[in-house]
Amino acid sequence: MATFELRKHIEFPLNHHQYVPADIKGNTAKRVDEVMNIIDLTELADRMPSELSDGQKQRVALGRAIAPKPELLLMDEPLSNLDAELRIEMRKEIQELHRLTKAKIVYVTHDQGEALAMADRIIVMNKGEIEQISTPQEIYSRPTTPFVANFVGKANLVEGTWESDHFMPAQYPDIKWPDLGVSMELKKKGIYPVQPEQLRLSEGEHGGIKGTITNVQYQGKEIHYTVQADGKDWVVHTGIWERFGLGDEVSLELRVGVGGENLRIIHS
Repeated sequence: MATFELRKHIEFPLNHHQYVPADIKGNTAKRVDEVMNIIDLTELADRMPSELSDGQKQRVALGRAIAPKPELLLMDEPLSNLDAELRIEMRKEIQELHRLTKAKIVYVTHDQGEALAMADRIIVMNKGEIEQISTPQEIYSRPTTPFVANFVGKANLVEGTWESDHFMPAQYPDIKWPDLGVSMELKKKGIYPVQPEQLRLSEGEHGGIKGTITNVQYQGKEIHYTVQADGKDWVVHTGIWERFGLGDEVSLELRVGVGGENLRIIHS
């Protein structure tokens, strides 16, 4: 197949696939033209694979997959060999293909961001077992198990005690956090999941959990901090205007969105 020009690659499954619809088999040239237009490679139809970029090769692979008009597509980490920028671009193209072909897509990935960005529904699996099935928003904001909370949301899993609709961290009994929709399974385990962006950093003399910044990673649109407090590492993501340095003494407070505002940790 490497010796075929691009057009032949798209035509191949139409001539050899077992379940090609009769109307396509009767006019494969028309279907090849349609697919070439969908993947936006019409002008390169006579090129050889060696003359294509990585992104164009990926489009050819997608074109071959959709050519027979399948009702279901299985994509097993299709973007794993591409660089970061190209992966983001190809995400958009796969979403557009999904819209145009209306085929159902089962998409396998270990990239949490990729799953959240592209999926209508996500199945999170751990060691062959299903942990949670839901929308990207629910998976991220309302994880039902410790694995999902940590794997998808990179949440800080805080241990403590649940009393009615409030949680008290084990090492900080004077602090109470409200129930923001924590699952019953996490409650039974005495866990409160806190996403990195749910925590607010302030100067050390403020209330809250006192700690020391041990790592800083500038990410352009945000800054990732590691804060050590009483032997535990907390991961915190803030905006670029909230600047702290290594070794700074800080306070951690929980952000609770109410009417577009942020409330600090509730103290008893």
